[in-house]
Amino acid sequence: MQRKKQLVVPVITARSRGRLRATLRELVYAATSVLALSLSARIKVIAPFTPVPFTLQTMALHYLLFMHGARAWRYIATYILLGLAGLPVFAYGGGLAYVLSPTFGYIAGFVVGTLIAGKLLPEGTLSARRGLLAGSAQLMTIYALGASWLATWYVLVRGISPLQAFLTAVVTGIMPFVLWDAVKLCLAIPLSRLTVAAYYALLRRLRSSSLLRQH
Repeated sequence: MQRKKQLVVPVITARSRGRLRATLRELVYAATSVLALSLSARIKVIAPFTPVPFTLQTMALHYLLFMHGARAWRYIATYILLGLAGLPVFAYGGGLAYVLSPTFGYIAGFVVGTLIAGKLLPEGTLSARRGLLAGSAQLMTIYALGASWLATWYVLVRGISPLQAFLTAVVTGIMPFVLWDAVKLCLAIPLSRLTVAAYYALLRRLRSSSLLRQH
């Protein structure tokens, strides 16, 4: 006699539900981070004295750092990989050839700067002092990598001396952006605080409404 095949129903345990929620949460964080960085790159002003556009990207980077801490580098790396894969998420489009652009050093600095700055952020409430310290470290790293890449581009493309290229990179790739980036850093701190406050207020409202329905 042939035995009847039994239908095996997978049991969803509390651990598997927790893993599923964590995975979905990470996907949402990654998607919203990529969207924020893409939109902030598209809002740009092009000046004739620098190959680097004025954008809102550093503000988005600070915001992601303050919201997610050191793990924000993973979402930023996802954004960069999508851009290199061909999605037009950078200020001037996307594609693997973007590596040869004069501004790619700044993009590479997004990840490194966030990794370094994340070490300076403790768990818990974000203070203005700690936010300014971490955000400044993030900016300095982006400036260092961006200007180094830009100086190399000046040497290879324009054929000027390394010293002249370095000075030109500082003048065109850092100095015009210091004040603009400082303003964005100061705005990102209260914006992240407001987001956290709104999130917890929404959670409290949802929990209270669910308790009322149960009664």
